[in-house]
Amino acid sequence: MQAGETVTLTFAVHAPNPAQRAAGFNVAAQNGGGTLAVVAGQGARLARGELTHSEPKNTDGNRNASWQFRWTAPPAPGTYRLFGAGNSVNKNGNSSGDRSRATTVDIEVVAALDTPTVTPTPTATPPPPTSTDTPSPTTTKPLPAGCAGDCDRDRQVAINELVIAVSIALGVQAPDGCLAADVDGDGAVSIAELIAAVNALLDGCEKKEPQMNTDKHG
Repeated sequence: MQAGETVTLTFAVHAPNPAQRAAGFNVAAQNGGGTLAVVAGQGARLARGELTHSEPKNTDGNRNASWQFRWTAPPAPGTYRLFGAGNSVNKNGNSSGDRSRATTVDIEVVAALDTPTVTPTPTATPPPPTSTDTPSPTTTKPLPAGCAGDCDRDRQVAINELVIAVSIALGVQAPDGCLAADVDGDGAVSIAELIAAVNALLDGCEKKEPQMNTDKHG
């Protein structure tokens, strides 16, 4: 054991005769070496620094009776001896038929080991990984001149596309519902852009150049 350490020990008495139905005990430390203490519920008490039973304890099916107790080692290293005495009794009210015996146990006590204090090493939390992937540019189909409101890029503006443009202008629908209606790309559809979409609905996305009359009349 280490100096100053506390351990729980057990003292047991075996009754060789079945008539010896109970037992008592006494434990003492040599020259007061160390400190004895009772364990609750064991039926033991401390008297003048020694341990003894509160009353005889009945033996079990193996004719054994035992008591747990604690012993705290002295602060100085060395060999320390505990004395123990047991008495198995038949509970007839006198000493006839009883049997007693004593024993000793030597305990080697060594210097207490210093427990090193472990200081945790701070660990740095690494920053989240930075993606090195370069996003691929999104290619959008160029909007023909004069084709405001052509939501599906089919080079013509339909009534339903004009309705979507009006919904965006009123804030009912998000601008990404028809990017072609937001001609200037400011995230909103203005009155001027609605007019441009109406013109594209009426005139088409590609205006035809007027044809010149080459017939000559004298």
